[in-house]
Amino acid sequence: MTGPATSTMSRLLRRIVSAYGLVGVNGAAQLASAAVFALSARALGSGNFGREATVLSVSVTATSVLELGVNARVVRMLAAGDIDVVRAHAMATGKTFVTSVGAALVVAVAVVSTQTSWWSGVFAVLYAAGMQHSQSMQAILRAQHRLWAAVLLVGLDKLVALSVVGGWAVVGIGATGMWTSLVAGVTCAAFVGAIVLGRTAVTARVCHPYRGGSAFAVASVATGLQPLDVALAGLVAGPGAAGVYAAVSRWTAPLLLLPVSVGQMEAPKIAAAPSHSAAWRIVSRSGWLVTPTIGIAAVGVLGAPWLVSTVLGAGYAGSVMPLRLLLVGVATGAMGQLLLVFLQGRGYERSAARVFSGVVAVQFLAIAGLGHWFGATGVAMAMALANAAVSLLMYAAGRRHVREARHREREGEYAPDFVS
Repeated sequence: MTGPATSTMSRLLRRIVSAYGLVGVNGAAQLASAAVFALSARALGSGNFGREATVLSVSVTATSVLELGVNARVVRMLAAGDIDVVRAHAMATGKTFVTSVGAALVVAVAVVSTQTSWWSGVFAVLYAAGMQHSQSMQAILRAQHRLWAAVLLVGLDKLVALSVVGGWAVVGIGATGMWTSLVAGVTCAAFVGAIVLGRTAVTARVCHPYRGGSAFAVASVATGLQPLDVALAGLVAGPGAAGVYAAVSRWTAPLLLLPVSVGQMEAPKIAAAPSHSAAWRIVSRSGWLVTPTIGIAAVGVLGAPWLVSTVLGAGYAGSVMPLRLLLVGVATGAMGQLLLVFLQGRGYERSAARVFSGVVAVQFLAIAGLGHWFGATGVAMAMALANAAVSLLMYAAGRRHVREARHREREGEYAPDFVS
């Protein structure tokens, strides 16, 4: 085998190992997280666990919304050389402060309304702040092409949390055990991240994290609104249809691990590519990595009746068609994450924001109409159409921008790497 051929094969194997290795680590982290909550729910009972979980959910949702796409923007700007690591840390610190204040406000309301202990509220804010800070460090590591270090921080977080809650199980978990395990996990991940990143991780000043990032914010908020599908289904189709839909609505989440992992792997390369054409070639070469998602979704479509009857029982036979439609949506939208990375990484975040905000708005209208007429099946149909539309529109936008860049190059004009 010739030298170039050997080099090509070596790069191919590295990409395969990286992509599917990331899926394995992220999948194991999700299983560990599920185990933490399962042990906590079993020890606390449904009533007590429900109150604690409500406070936790409110805290995490508030910080996720207020994050406003800062992490994605840091990856793009740092990988492209637009900012240095000190500035990236300053943005991350500012984001953590803002999101923590926001979490404290909404958690206070949640604690009062659910009559939960104020200590639970304090732990919830600490967890949300630690989670945001850890995610910021992961974004910086990804921008520095240290993807495995970033992913291992995720695994360390969940492993520590599982170890702590397992220790508490010996003497009785209780609410304190659940909260201390969660806080210990994110604290450990943040501490190790600070060690890996070095002195700038603890000496960076605070700066305005959102300035110039409105398009990233719009895309982030639009994405964050999508989980409201179940609530909207309940409003337009009734609790029965919402239950039939909700029973399978999150079954497709594991299939998203591969597209997300490939997007994380390629984001710094796309941002640092010397031209839009070179970045588009990265997208084209990486597209085949997500094909297993399409294959698994196709198998799921065929096996949906057996899956539903085995897991949920005969009483949920109406969930078969919604599950099939959701799987079709995952298959048709598999490239969406990579195309989003391309648009945001090459300075076309406004195009991405327009696509996301427009599709989500139409998606909610479609859920209202189709859900009213067809129940759970109509809601799933709206979600599937939205996923397909995102991928199609982002592909069209990406191709258009690449053609424009090539035209400028042929005309002898300077084509800037990024368009503000």
